[in-house]
Amino acid sequence: MPSLTSHVMTLLLGVGCLIVLASATLRGQTVTTNTCVCVTEDAPLYNRAGYQNSVKRYLVRGICGLATGENLSIYGETWFRISTNGELMWSAGRYFTKAPEGRTPDACKLP
Repeated sequence: MPSLTSHVMTLLLGVGCLIVLASATLRGQTVTTNTCVCVTEDAPLYNRAGYQNSVKRYLVRGICGLATGENLSIYGETWFRISTNGELMWSAGRYFTKAPEGRTPDACKLP
């Protein structure tokens, strides 16, 4: 008969899998035009793709925005372009996830 400890371990393992699935980032993926993406952790936005470029601003976790559909791969990292307030900026996919289904482009504009 399984012990209480094995049931707790199974439950924790199951919860851990759900958390991983819910927070899957766009690392290694590309995005299409008007894809609504949300920040999973504080994200730097750059003037050009690549960590060696200047950070223009940061977005905090939970903020969502629209990707333009432009994607680049630099040293194994996928970067995509985001439009906000008339500015185009780049960020790495590791900081974003796709927004929940049903979110319209108008409801997804960055502040």
